[in-house]
Amino acid sequence: MLISPLKSNGQQHFASVTEYLQSLDGTGVANIKKSVDELILSIDDIEQQSKVAALCFDYYYNSNYMGNEAIALHIADNYFLNNKLQWIDNEGFMMLQLFAEFNRRSMVGNLAPELILENNFGGYTSTYGIDTKPYGLKILYFYDTNCITCKSETSKLVQFLKEYSDSDLTFYAIYTQSDKSEWSDYIAKHFDNINNPKVDIVHLWDPEVESEFHKEYGVLTTPALFAIDNSNTIVGRKLNGDVIKQIIELSHLNTSDNYYFFEELLQSANNEEDILSIINSLEVISEEDEGAFRSIFFDLYNFLKESDSPLLKESAYFISQKYILGNEQLWSHNFVDDCKSELYFYEKTEDKNPSNRTILYFYRLNEKMLLFAKQLEDLSDSLKSSRAKVIVDSLIKGIKDLNIQN
Repeated sequence: MLISPLKSNGQQHFASVTEYLQSLDGTGVANIKKSVDELILSIDDIEQQSKVAALCFDYYYNSNYMGNEAIALHIADNYFLNNKLQWIDNEGFMMLQLFAEFNRRSMVGNLAPELILENNFGGYTSTYGIDTKPYGLKILYFYDTNCITCKSETSKLVQFLKEYSDSDLTFYAIYTQSDKSEWSDYIAKHFDNINNPKVDIVHLWDPEVESEFHKEYGVLTTPALFAIDNSNTIVGRKLNGDVIKQIIELSHLNTSDNYYFFEELLQSANNEEDILSIINSLEVISEEDEGAFRSIFFDLYNFLKESDSPLLKESAYFISQKYILGNEQLWSHNFVDDCKSELYFYEKTEDKNPSNRTILYFYRLNEKMLLFAKQLEDLSDSLKSSRAKVIVDSLIKGIKDLNIQN
């Protein structure tokens, strides 16, 4: 489709929409959304405008750049699903609706939807987990035991999990069908011999699809692979076993870069006013991108909290109040709960001496031990061996007794 003339930055001219869109590749999702809006709105003829918007949707729907599907969703929401423009045919419009409905919750940069699914011990597990480690990462792998592509993908992932040696990783293998015997056989055949202390493998399923994981993560076909960082932000979607290592390395690199950036930025801060000014500037540069906002303020909160400087530690709780507890909808509930606990004990500690945070450590440890006891209770209910049941029940009682004493 020809457009004449089309200017970019007041200089370049492009012969076609596709050529213009290609010039935007790699410039960032927020920038591309703005440029595409300017292009579409610059066209006066409504029919031509619809054609250009549709071409832009197709381009980003089929993009090889991870994250660019968010631009297709932006076009769908702002031009077609609100009936501002008309799609050329009904069949294509239904496809657009389906894409938006099943993908809007799982775009890169989104807060990952929480799934609470049954595990292979008969209990229930959240994909949010219970830890917020500075370098923790989670992988969600949706598969079907009868899917040929899944078998190939599983083989690659198993090899990756065996060789993985970086920071702790939780791998959620989520079976999408309802045949329990096939599921159990698949686990035994493919996952039982990994034995990597760096990797925690959790097997989940939802035979009645009560969690609506198909909608939450757009799982219309298998395999489907997602990477989620420890702020529970989606950092990779619709991945494959060949690139998962690079995604994890990139996520770790981003955190390391953030920590280095904070160290450089804050080394000249001499008082509270300096620090608050820096924090406010970080808010400004990330306010239009929720994913960037979560990444920056999650890492900044942990960086400040771990600092040896009382002044910087104090700033961590300012961030907790304003940017986390003040925007709870942007964060996972487990991280919000952690922040509330930390802030409560911080405010109760009058001298703010870091040594007094030992109390907080044991409080949070007790919380996690009680959660572990609940998981053990679920396990106990599913055990067939009476001896194993006695051992597990004894452990549950010991944990609860310990918490009562504390």
